[in-house]
Amino acid sequence: MELSQGCLSATGLQPHLHSYFHLLHDDTPVQALRLVDVTQHSAPQDPLDDFSMDLEGDPGAALAQGTYSFSHDQLGDFLFFMTTHAAGRYRIRIQQARAQGAQAMGR
Repeated sequence: MELSQGCLSATGLQPHLHSYFHLLHDDTPVQALRLVDVTQHSAPQDPLDDFSMDLEGDPGAALAQGTYSFSHDQLGDFLFFMTTHAAGRYRIRIQQARAQGAQAMGR
């Protein structure tokens, strides 16, 4: 599985709001989580890009906090640490070095 986490940004995720990340087990989708919000936590001049993704799934199929493999039809495959916030509500927080030149472009 190719992991492409470094290519994510809050701005890049905005067009994908309400699309689905598929939770994988042995490369087989087992649950779909809908992207319901993306929040930028860092300023454009900060050396780290810090943002969160809020996901929503089936409240009857609760997931524990932990690291999961995900696949998205347009964005690719990812490995994320996810926390639980309520029944069927989850958050993924991304903190990564900004892409070279991203600070100058205000991303």
